[in-house]
Amino acid sequence: MNLLLYLIILTVEALHFTVGPGVVEDISHQYIELGSKETLRCPLPSHFYAIFWYDSAEHSQIDPILKFHDGVKTGEGYISGEYDIELGGSLVIQNVSLSHERIFTCLVFQSQKDDPVTSLVNVTVTVKPSRRYPIINKCRDKHCFRNLQSGTNVSCTVGNSKPRVQLTWSQRTELGDEYVVNQTTSVISNHEGSFSTEARLLLTQPQSHMIVLSLLVCKATSVPEIFNLTESVIIIQHGEHNHEDYRTNPVFVERYEELELECSVDIDVDVSYLVWRRLSGEALGEFAFATFIGEKYLINESKTFEIDRRGSLRIHSVNVIHEGLYTCMYNTPVGDTASYYGVSVYVLPDPPYPLVYGCKEDQYCVMEVHQEGHLGCSLLGVRPEVDLDMTTFLKSESNKITFYDKQLKVKTNQETFDITLTTKYKIDESSLSRLTLECTTRNTPTTSLELSTKFDLLFMEENGTPTESNIAASSITPSVSGKTNGILTVILVILPTILVICLLITFLVLKDILRSELRTSYEPMFQSICPIPFIQETAFSVKDLYVDGGIEYSATGKKQNNWLPLRSYQEILNEDPTWSNIRIIEGDPGTGKTIISLLLAHDWTLQIAPLQKFDVFIFLRLRHLVKTVSLFNAIKLLLLPEDTELTIVDIENIIRSSSVILILDGYDELSDSERPDFVKKILARQILQKLVVLVTTRSSCFPCELSPSATRIRLTGFDDIAREKYMQKAIVQDNANAAEMIKQRLQDNPMLADFFQVPFLFVMFAHISHERNANVKFHSVTSFFQYMLTCFHSHQRNKYNIEKYKRKSEVFERDHKRLDKLAFASLSVDKGKSQWRKQFIGPKIGIKFLEEYLKIGILTEEEVLSYHQKKSTSYSQLVQRNHFVRFFHELFCEWYAAYFLAKEVERHSVEDLGKLLNKLDPLNVQYLYRFACGINQRAAEKIIQYLKRRRDGDEFAVLCILEQSGKVENIKDTVEELCKETIFISDEGTRLLQRSKLQLIDIASRVQIPVPCIHVEKCFDSVDLGKGGMILKSGLNLPKLSFVEEVKISEMGRELTIEETSDIIRYALACEKLERLSFECCMLPAEVSDDALLSGLHSGETVVTWNPIVTCYQLGPLGKWEYQGDGKILTIREYDEEFKQFCESWSDTPWQMSKKNGDPKI
Repeated sequence: MNLLLYLIILTVEALHFTVGPGVVEDISHQYIELGSKETLRCPLPSHFYAIFWYDSAEHSQIDPILKFHDGVKTGEGYISGEYDIELGGSLVIQNVSLSHERIFTCLVFQSQKDDPVTSLVNVTVTVKPSRRYPIINKCRDKHCFRNLQSGTNVSCTVGNSKPRVQLTWSQRTELGDEYVVNQTTSVISNHEGSFSTEARLLLTQPQSHMIVLSLLVCKATSVPEIFNLTESVIIIQHGEHNHEDYRTNPVFVERYEELELECSVDIDVDVSYLVWRRLSGEALGEFAFATFIGEKYLINESKTFEIDRRGSLRIHSVNVIHEGLYTCMYNTPVGDTASYYGVSVYVLPDPPYPLVYGCKEDQYCVMEVHQEGHLGCSLLGVRPEVDLDMTTFLKSESNKITFYDKQLKVKTNQETFDITLTTKYKIDESSLSRLTLECTTRNTPTTSLELSTKFDLLFMEENGTPTESNIAASSITPSVSGKTNGILTVILVILPTILVICLLITFLVLKDILRSELRTSYEPMFQSICPIPFIQETAFSVKDLYVDGGIEYSATGKKQNNWLPLRSYQEILNEDPTWSNIRIIEGDPGTGKTIISLLLAHDWTLQIAPLQKFDVFIFLRLRHLVKTVSLFNAIKLLLLPEDTELTIVDIENIIRSSSVILILDGYDELSDSERPDFVKKILARQILQKLVVLVTTRSSCFPCELSPSATRIRLTGFDDIAREKYMQKAIVQDNANAAEMIKQRLQDNPMLADFFQVPFLFVMFAHISHERNANVKFHSVTSFFQYMLTCFHSHQRNKYNIEKYKRKSEVFERDHKRLDKLAFASLSVDKGKSQWRKQFIGPKIGIKFLEEYLKIGILTEEEVLSYHQKKSTSYSQLVQRNHFVRFFHELFCEWYAAYFLAKEVERHSVEDLGKLLNKLDPLNVQYLYRFACGINQRAAEKIIQYLKRRRDGDEFAVLCILEQSGKVENIKDTVEELCKETIFISDEGTRLLQRSKLQLIDIASRVQIPVPCIHVEKCFDSVDLGKGGMILKSGLNLPKLSFVEEVKISEMGRELTIEETSDIIRYALACEKLERLSFECCMLPAEVSDDALLSGLHSGETVVTWNPIVTCYQLGPLGKWEYQGDGKILTIREYDEEFKQFCESWSDTPWQMSKKNGDPKI
């Protein structure tokens, strides 16, 4: 070897004299960063004989710094550690310094006989500034807005950079960037070889008085590019608009509603940039700004409002503190102008109408009064302060009564007011018997506060019967005669008994009315289930569709993973005394939470066990309860007919005196501020404690008000058996060929196996496969969802043989940008907002577009009732009908939101994605991320990088990677990288995270990537080889493995039975090429006596080890534990001592504590 290198060196030396050092094959220029590890590359063949690197262009008289031949590295640079070389021949500089700024020479010998090829690499050392964008001294960030006077100096700097950076100030207009003349540039050389550059700009007053705003850009230019962002932006306000020259637009908005203020212009066409300000006593106040030319920016410097992409100001939940004057200043081609809005917040009183003294709230009031007397009414909790007045309802009757001595009193309650009106009256016509009056508001700033209550007065003659109040106030003086006393005694004894009987009969009659009306209300709900939105003409009963999937329960509300299976949905109403009356049904979107609720309603209506034991069944969707003041109001408003005889008081009496089950469906569909107080109090057990309450919600949205003793029930989805049952029950019945066809299509789409654990998605797939009779293969979840929506649109178009309609429908199918934006906002900005008023969403997305998507079934419309602000004489006038629009299913919302997300991600750097995605936890909206990656390749790359930076994001990123092509081969390198280390599956991870890791293991197995170890920690449940493998506590299945070297089980204080231990060993033997099965931190039986298992271990290569605390044992051929290393058998006495120490060491673990407490499940 040394002789060979010597010969090569002699050859090199000879070349200097024959060819000359100036003969060069290639010259390249490379930039390397100071203080980093960098690689210098030269043109290299795929195979070479030897390579020499020199740190000079003139290398004839110097030794190479690094020599590489036949895998051997030598040379002074290599020995010193300054340089290294890659196997491909590229030079590695371990720590770049300024001394490396020079020309390097690379000599490559392709063979022993060939002349070397010489390449020169001209190296420039770069220094990147600490902040990778130009810094404007008036700004805290890359973009800002400031109110600055003429004569102010604004500087832009880049410090400690190399090579030297050129900075330029420009004014940005819709025609392009214009150079600003009043600027000077200076450069300072630093001692470490870097430069600091400053561009200083002197502000001058604009020539036109129409210009109030200027958009100035400081741009940095360097070679190579050393910035993440090459420009910084400042919007400067040169002065104030004269407020008196502009009309202030009054805006009235109800507290807690959303406020949106337009900037009064067409943003997309005319506006270059704009600034929103909230004017206050300060010179500036809060502000936010946006630019719409060049790079688009939306920058919020306000804690209370923001700008949306159209340039509108938005406040998502308005409160009184948001009152004030807002202005939008904006730039147009002809100059700057402004819009002003005076925002006032109003609060409706509670109740939302005047209260008349002497009247009950829930019925029309008729009072029997004298011809002269006092009247009064009040508004409670209203804002702003309004006037109350008492008048006749008909103006033509105003001469029949005189009101005098009116007094208006106002009580302030922080943000609201209680207003009370009292007045004296006298009728002017003695013959008047009845008169309709009205207590009404006056001087209201908005029609929403135009409130009134009508009531009737019945007038008595002065010598007539006294009023009811006088009767109540008068005393009764009984006669002293004995006969009268006897009669009175009988009456006093019998009358209460008769009264009690009458009240009881009345109660039972009213209760029967309530039950009957509830049954009638529920029947359309559970008899009209539509599994596919576009086949709305085919509806099913819930009983005809439902199949039990995986259902599990945990007896406490704390987030532990001791989940046990339930055999059917009926066991949700288990009468186990350890179960709480508050029960949470949780599951991912599409797992059937609402379907189970409707199934329970079905069983109660038909009096099927165990529902028949409940007197009353209440099913309410939480999204319908916004602003509802009580459970009893909600029942009357949402579940009973308009002409019901029951009053709210009747309903309350029945509920409080009966056995009642209450289902609150969709806890996750409302934000915390939207959830009614009475719901929170019920869940906290502060009111109505006898109710059995079921709450459905996503697993990621657990009710925070909940008592820790609540029982948790989890829906885990469909396995193969449940899918088979559903096909037979709901689709193919006894048609074996149809069933086989659907099964074959499932087998043809193995990439969707995990996806089809979600019942909703499997149901869609099965019905569409059966309906369309097409054999389509899907390579990803995105491709399936895309196909499914194409089917929806195609089915709708086929109903109408009109070419014009078809063309319009195709446009709606392709262009849904406005719906995308709305969907994304509901998941991020307006988190929890799952429905929109029809009159709001129509203009937002287009009336025709809305109609089309409602017909298809992607969107669905529902009527929601609420109480009108004005009290009226009849129920039909009191109740307000609102029409809301929502997505048919939450996954549709994530699909359309993914389009918007993909577009937005394209505009952001990976570093800035946190601002866009910080409210979008992948564990809550996993399909949003997966769809976005499948829809847009460029966005996918950034999203995957973002996910990999998150804790436990690597495994989830694999699911997103698969969405790009669906082909495992395309991500083999990524999977190989993720499988280099131990893969942990722990109870601390969510079910989604566990599922992601299982899919990673499955992919590795399919492409034969070796995995050193799979560590199952605190989440082993059982082994079921019939289902394919090891069952985790989450209900997921770890299948039989291939190409895994070790499986490790850690159970932290748990004592495994002989059956559990044998099952785990049996599972290990079923895994191909498994070298080791390890048990840690758990107690195993003293020996394994199953001869078949021992024979399998003896004939195979799997070693079984056990480490309960410190000492490690190995399972011997006779089924006894041996000390690892010396082969000595663990005696019974030693085993007992080990067991004692184990229990002491792990005494504070949940398993051991449950054992001490006598838990029967242990």
